[in-house]
Amino acid sequence: MDDLLGDLEGDLGSVLLERYAQLNQQQPFKPGDLVCWKPGLKNRRVPAYGTPAVVLEVLDPPIPDSERESGSAYFREPLSLVLGLFWDQDPG
Repeated sequence: MDDLLGDLEGDLGSVLLERYAQLNQQQPFKPGDLVCWKPGLKNRRVPAYGTPAVVLEVLDPPIPDSERESGSAYFREPLSLVLGLFWDQDPG
């Protein structure tokens, strides 16, 4: 857990409230928009922070992640975007 909090500075309560506010800022995405992660809110391996992706499709309504375990961070996460990005890693 300490590794996850290593980049946080200042009062953790204030940082938590700031990230909550960032998470709840709605963005009207449309196909062709370039997007990247908001600071502190990345919850997937790719794309990396600072790596752009292009919006290919906006899903309306969003579909829930297929994760079946309620202990997972992805459980019932609403997935609303289909993104395109360069993948320079080995398959898998």
